[in-house]
Amino acid sequence: HFLRPDARFPGLEALKAAIAKDAAEARAVLG
Repeated sequence: HFLRPDARFPGLEALKAAIAKDAAEARAVLG
């Protein structure tokens, strides 16, 4: 039933990329 989960969430990859970017920046700031 979920062959194309990205079809339901077209912004999911962008969201994941933003979260990864924020996480990387947080690690850089927090050490």
